[in-house]
Amino acid sequence: MLKKILVTGAGGFIGGFIVEEALRRGYETWAGVRASTNKEYLKDENIKFIDLKFNDKEQLKKQLSEQKEKFGAWNYIVHNLGVTKCKNPEDFDLINYGFVKNFTEALIETETVD
Repeated sequence: MLKKILVTGAGGFIGGFIVEEALRRGYETWAGVRASTNKEYLKDENIKFIDLKFNDKEQLKKQLSEQKEKFGAWNYIVHNLGVTKCKNPEDFDLINYGFVKNFTEALIETETVD
């Protein structure tokens, strides 16, 4: 059975290389990207996409539970989502702390990682 990996922030420079390496290693590869993300470098037909709502923990838990029910738990997660600068300091904290907190708690509460 294939190992499953989720790469968040997969549409970014580093995330794209992580996805590429996961595919090269033969993993069932999930790319966590927003619907608006440019997928120019994520063209491999084997990539599965998911748009996780990191800003809403309850919605995120629902998404993760549905994901687990349909496809099973991920074996690995590389959380590569983040920002290095923002016009609004609150956005920096929300994305680099709040989203991580929501995601971690939702993963634990839904037991989505194998």
